[in-house]
Amino acid sequence: MRGLKLNISLTLVLLLAAGMLLTNAIITAFWLFSVTRTLTEQKKGELSALTAVAGTDLKVYGRYFQAFHELNPGSCGAVSLEGRWRTVPDAACEGAPQLRSVVDRALHDNKATTARSSRPLASLAPSRPRLLYIAIPISTPEGAPGAVGITYPLPSARQILRQHQKIILVYILVNTIVLAVIGFFRIAAVAIRPIDRLIEKASNYSGDQALGLVSENEGSEFHQLSLAINRMVQRIAEDKVNLRKSVTSLEEANQTIRRTQQDMVRAEKLASVGRLSAGLAHEIGNPLGIVLGYLGLLRQDGLPLAERLEYIERSEQELQRINALVRRLLDFSRPLPATSQPVRLHSLLLHLQQMLRDQKKNQDIAFTNTLTAGNDTVVANEDALRQAFLNFYLNALDALHDAGKPGQGTIMTESATIDQPEGPRLLRIRISDNGAGIPAGQLKNIFDPFFTTKEPGKGTGLGLSVSLAIIEQYGGTVGAASTEGEGATIIIDLPLAPEPEGACS
Repeated sequence: MRGLKLNISLTLVLLLAAGMLLTNAIITAFWLFSVTRTLTEQKKGELSALTAVAGTDLKVYGRYFQAFHELNPGSCGAVSLEGRWRTVPDAACEGAPQLRSVVDRALHDNKATTARSSRPLASLAPSRPRLLYIAIPISTPEGAPGAVGITYPLPSARQILRQHQKIILVYILVNTIVLAVIGFFRIAAVAIRPIDRLIEKASNYSGDQALGLVSENEGSEFHQLSLAINRMVQRIAEDKVNLRKSVTSLEEANQTIRRTQQDMVRAEKLASVGRLSAGLAHEIGNPLGIVLGYLGLLRQDGLPLAERLEYIERSEQELQRINALVRRLLDFSRPLPATSQPVRLHSLLLHLQQMLRDQKKNQDIAFTNTLTAGNDTVVANEDALRQAFLNFYLNALDALHDAGKPGQGTIMTESATIDQPEGPRLLRIRISDNGAGIPAGQLKNIFDPFFTTKEPGKGTGLGLSVSLAIIEQYGGTVGAASTEGEGATIIIDLPLAPEPEGACS
């Protein structure tokens, strides 16, 4: 409010000072007009008395003009009588031409004539003296035609202002101060104080109560402003309530979405575990048959100790093989805490590949790796990433099986780091297969929920959509590229974990 008060004070002072100066100029102009009129009548009377005394004697007129000039420097006189002219003083009469014109006009019109060299306020200009021209006809007993006139220097506005400068300045200063103080307190009462009250109310306002802005004068603009602000605050409060309800609804919807997503991931994981279990059942059957055979041999009597130990060692090897297969399946199916932590992605991918190689139907498919990324650590939930990348691999394996290329199927995994102009560095994983590829018309739909190109009963249509949701949850993106008949590539970008200060990648 200090800025507003200062601006109002300065504006009042400037306006009042300008008003005082303008008023003083107008008063001066009217005063000059009044002085001019009074002097005109006075000098007319003096000229009438002069003509009554001098008659037609030019010498008398000359002596009068000389004395008049000495008393009033800058003045002069002229007389025209029976065609004779006399101007005194002739050389020093500044307005002689106009004076003769005024005298001629009085002689011609046979009446008093006056003129001024400029208007009253023109005397404010420097080096421009104002002259009053007065001429009257001469009345003589002989009836000789004639006229007499004088020039008289009028007081200039500059002279008046200069003479009364101190008084005028003090008058303007006092008036300006008094009127400015009165005006300021009046404006403060009708404008600044209501604004101060509005500011105080707004500063002390809390969202839990009404603002309560009410102006004392119900007919004033501040009263209308108070009502408008109260209505605005009420609308804001209502909007805040609605916003809270919307936020609550959104939170509930997000929780429902998260639960649904978790259920989808869990269902997809169970489906994947089922597929892996079915494949591992065949792998477990062969070692079990071998172990049973060795156990039958161990029942024979008279079996040499060396052979008995050899059969036991072979049985242990087969059992360890079964244990490794089951352990990998259990590691995959065991849920991890749903928290984000640093995950080494290369190790996770190699572990998934080893688990998939254990299945007999995948043993003729080659897994190749070009993992050149120097940094492979991302921050995510390891269990969720394992599920996402397993879905990518399972889709690649299905594509190779459907392509019917025994002994020629290849899945290539590549990694690289990507620098962005803005944002964190990315770890890019490319999983490519040389299967049948994806038709161009279906490529844009492969991440849609329940979209599948497999026969009924062989796929849920949720694998890639679940994987996409998982990758996006951790700030990543998933894309696909394919040439029908040549294979497909899934491209996954994930933000790399921030490196410790001073570490080199």
